[in-house]
Amino acid sequence: MAFRSLLSVTGADQSDQDVRTAASLCAEVGAFLSVLVMSPPPLIVPSPLLGDDIPEWPGQRAQAIARLNKRFRQIERFSQDMARLETTSREIHKLLRATWRCYDVDIANCDQASVGDAVRQRALCNDLTIVGPALLNDINLGPLVVNGSLFDTGKPVLVVRRALRRLYRHGACWSAGIRESRRPVRFGKRWIC
Repeated sequence: MAFRSLLSVTGADQSDQDVRTAASLCAEVGAFLSVLVMSPPPLIVPSPLLGDDIPEWPGQRAQAIARLNKRFRQIERFSQDMARLETTSREIHKLLRATWRCYDVDIANCDQASVGDAVRQRALCNDLTIVGPALLNDINLGPLVVNGSLFDTGKPVLVVRRALRRLYRHGACWSAGIRESRRPVRFGKRWIC
């Protein structure tokens, strides 16, 4: 069975080498490329609540100002992350418009706990997920993407450790179940070392 759609996940602050690798693979196979640009912000802790979901106002004026300043910095960080995501998305659109005809670029800005779910939802709609070298080296985003696409979907994951030179030098990963591992290996047997 040939792969018809491939998912490539990249970070907002990473280079476009992972997307280039995925685009060249899609050109070789003739598949649709779906790119997900992610930027997981640090966990945002809400202010403590009183009994009826009423936010607690600090007793001291200095504490109140400190909390407001902290919340302002969180909002600033969020707006900077969104601007960086939009810029990266536009750059990837330009790159893919010049190199590949069938593509889709989407952005996701979610907390650390939701990264796996966002990737899982996209991976379920695609036949294969490609994890490139830049994402593999990202210690914050890489493991979350691999867990979300590999263990939650049962779809194969192609791990590319270096720039794509020859396709048969790369391996595929799957979850541990026998029934679950047969399908990805059967579908990706021409790419497994």
